[in-house]
Amino acid sequence: MRILVTNDDGIEAAGIRALVHAVAARGDVVVVAPDANRSASGHSITLTRRISVAPRELEPGVAGFAIGGTPVDSVKLALEQLLPGPPDLVLSGINHGSNLGRDVFYSGTVSAAMEAAFMGVPAVAISLAERESAHMPAAARFVGWWLDHAYRPLPRGVFYNLNIPPLGAVVPPRLSLTRLGERHYLNEFRRQRRWGGRDWYVMAGSADETQEPADTDVAAVAAGLVSVTPLSIDLTAREGQRALHALDQLPVPAEVFCMERVAPDTLTRTD
Repeated sequence: MRILVTNDDGIEAAGIRALVHAVAARGDVVVVAPDANRSASGHSITLTRRISVAPRELEPGVAGFAIGGTPVDSVKLALEQLLPGPPDLVLSGINHGSNLGRDVFYSGTVSAAMEAAFMGVPAVAISLAERESAHMPAAARFVGWWLDHAYRPLPRGVFYNLNIPPLGAVVPPRLSLTRLGERHYLNEFRRQRRWGGRDWYVMAGSADETQEPADTDVAAVAAGLVSVTPLSIDLTAREGQRALHALDQLPVPAEVFCMERVAPDTLTRTD
């Protein structure tokens, strides 16, 4: 099996190193990941500057590349330039911190897996609901077990989002197949005045997880379970389609799109 490993915490992060160590014996592994922390970069790509690529070995016998760009840049470069052929699986993680509910729209970890799904490659985003590194090896061993015993191919355009609860005295007793929760954030913007009269703000705050239904990823991780959520690249709202069905094929008067003719001598040069 050919496996591409990436992340958004950067190629030197403990999570990706633990993951590479856990899966190295399961196939031909290549690491292509950002050269620095790119957390919360979402699905952004780099268009306005050059992207650096530097060889980096994380594990003996495992080729790696540090990318001067985003997680999605890393996947694009890997699949379209750096690898000799498409991998059989893309693993993104292990993220330092959970990616639950609305987090998936901000997460570089999830976006990297989604980019692979865009290209028709099976993908898994993996997160541990801890910021520290002490339990990353245990989380990585779980991923290895999950690949051997619980991984199943999904339809094209669908990928996995795995969230592992905090590991400590209580071991997660089972997997939980979930849907996305909401995970509202109580944001706080702290205003700081700096030089030159310019104002600076630091975003802080915390998540409000008190009203999450039991079948959501947020509730599962809060209960100490491993959340397994299939996500789709198709964001079409079927409920919205049904609600707007009566407007399908509604005629539009031709005059709505009529463009007013402008005489050439009235145009103003801008150069």
